[in-house]
Amino acid sequence: MKKAGKAEVILVLDVSGSMSGSAIRNSAAAARSFVDRAEAGTYIGVVSFSTSARLLLGLTEVTDAASRTAIKAAVPTTTSATTCIGCGMQTALTELNASSRDMAQMMALLTDGGENVSPRVAQVLPSVIAAGVMVNSIGLGAAADRQLQDIADQTGGAYYFAPGGDQQ
Repeated sequence: MKKAGKAEVILVLDVSGSMSGSAIRNSAAAARSFVDRAEAGTYIGVVSFSTSARLLLGLTEVTDAASRTAIKAAVPTTTSATTCIGCGMQTALTELNASSRDMAQMMALLTDGGENVSPRVAQVLPSVIAAGVMVNSIGLGAAADRQLQDIADQTGGAYYFAPGGDQQ
């Protein structure tokens, strides 16, 4: 994984029931690795989503080991319910829109499945595009929604696929 440049980044993490077991452990490990590799001066927030979304940590500046530890402590490790990708993106966008810093903004969206709860990505994506937020999406396993590639393409981000959901 490349180092993140100085930017505002929201980790948008799927915690739906299908992410139980190794998937949630690998997701959490990947998120923590991202935090470890982020440049000082980067702001990172954490959103989890299943049936709804929760802002677990607002944008927090990476300054030292203590700030990295605090951000990593917000990464979720438990799962439940269904999948509302649009909810996660909407919550992340709200946090990014509240920022007054003049920095690039992006979401790192990690999920293993298709959405089955509204608002759907199609309802939220136009607002993400209008705000100029880049979305890098990571699909875990064969059930990963094919629209993750489209989300990345439409926002200038990149799409990554872990076929077995076991890769970090």
